[in-house]
Amino acid sequence: MVKYIGSAIGKMHDADIVHGDLTTSNIMLKREEKLIENEVSQELTDLSLYDVTDTHVASSSSSLSSRVVMIDFGLGMTNAVIEDKAVDLYVLERAFTSTHPHSSHLVTELLGAYRFSHRKADSVLLKLEQ
Repeated sequence: MVKYIGSAIGKMHDADIVHGDLTTSNIMLKREEKLIENEVSQELTDLSLYDVTDTHVASSSSSLSSRVVMIDFGLGMTNAVIEDKAVDLYVLERAFTSTHPHSSHLVTELLGAYRFSHRKADSVLLKLEQ
């Protein structure tokens, strides 16, 4: 699941869209042609049962991001500034770690998918580390 999220964020940032309040509460999951409004928190609870090496997860990045929908762009903007994209990732990272103790491996997977799907990911991730 976190690979889907990382890929979707990477594509969003590739289009120079910054969310502004990127938390797990502002992510919806799309399943079977129907949007299911559910905090990712519940999905993460079940994530330990999810095999991240499954071929479905390893499919093309376009099908990955089609499963994740970002909502509530009230603080969003179109912006190419690397620092703003890093702030999006920082806020999401804090949301993960504060809600889901011992989730650092999930954040690592998310950032890996982000790196693969965003052309300027290295610059954003470098800024995130600072």
